[in-house]
Amino acid sequence: MLLNLGDGKSPVANRGSFKKLNKEYAKEEKGGDTNPNLDLDGDLLNALTSKNKKGDKIEIGIFKAGEQGKADGHNNFSGKSTLPTRRFIPSEREKFKKSITVGIKQIINDNKVIRQPEEDTTIIPLDENIFNIDIDEVLGRSFFDEFGI
Repeated sequence: MLLNLGDGKSPVANRGSFKKLNKEYAKEEKGGDTNPNLDLDGDLLNALTSKNKKGDKIEIGIFKAGEQGKADGHNNFSGKSTLPTRRFIPSEREKFKKSITVGIKQIINDNKVIRQPEEDTTIIPLDENIFNIDIDEVLGRSFFDEFGI
């Protein structure tokens, strides 16, 4: 999973930039780099996946039990975390930034049709409940590059 949070900015609307890492932690774990990217070992972001819901809805989150505590530590949905909040998944009352939401909708719409060979411009709609979305397509490096994030 290549979710690019290296710029230290939250992908959640109105969340701004993440707080810099503690200098001691940064020195021990990241060679002194204080820029937060939530990617120390890659386990957390690799656990970021989606679940298809009814209709054309998807749920994005950390569903792997071993990574849920770490995800809550940064998102603080429980309200119990003592870590600086680094929201990378919107709460129920929040949304992704508009550019990400537009990109997700585009990927969903692209996966709802089968395009015939170039010489035939017919588009055949699929049943909305058939498609699957690879979370790497939504939040991977190419997605962020395509939408200038």
